[in-house]
Amino acid sequence: MQKKHTKNTKSIALLTLLSVICTGGIVFAAYSATLSIKGSANYSQTQPLVRFKDGSVSISAATGNTTGSATGGASFTNTLGTDLSITSNNLTIESYSVNFTEPGTATLGFTVENVGSATASLTTVTIGTPTCTPSGSANTAFADALCAKISVSLTGFTSTDTLTAAAEKNGTLVVALSEVPTVGTPGPVSVAISDTTMTYTELQP
Repeated sequence: MQKKHTKNTKSIALLTLLSVICTGGIVFAAYSATLSIKGSANYSQTQPLVRFKDGSVSISAATGNTTGSATGGASFTNTLGTDLSITSNNLTIESYSVNFTEPGTATLGFTVENVGSATASLTTVTIGTPTCTPSGSANTAFADALCAKISVSLTGFTSTDTLTAAAEKNGTLVVALSEVPTVGTPGPVSVAISDTTMTYTELQP
């Protein structure tokens, strides 16, 4: 009886060993590895897509390419010299000054150009607004009434404009005083006009 028990025990041990070997064949499968490459890329635009064209901005007092004008009681001058300056990589025109002694209109002419290789779309236009501060004998009522009579407008551009590569477009900024108010106490008024901006976005092919 003892020998039979030993034989059965050996058989069970052999089957257990075979089971472990078979199982080991499944667990130790083919080796695999994941390779990763990490990095980044940047794009820097070396020049603006759309900009003000050199020599295209002018006022009535400028010589050469003169497209500006002043009528009525408006005198149009440039605080930086005889011709308006284009600065900040041709993205800014500065700085005009309009002096009104009676109703009149001042017009600033300019040209924008697309120096990129793709078509650009005019996506945002912000028109400058006047802010009036009384000085001297003028009071706030007169200054506020005067501000309501001053308008700023941009002509030659619409919100649906597109500008193809190498194309140009002319425009004007018009500052006008429609009338001198009769309310309040008249006198000198300092008028600050916020920036007029145009944003162009490159159209994707």
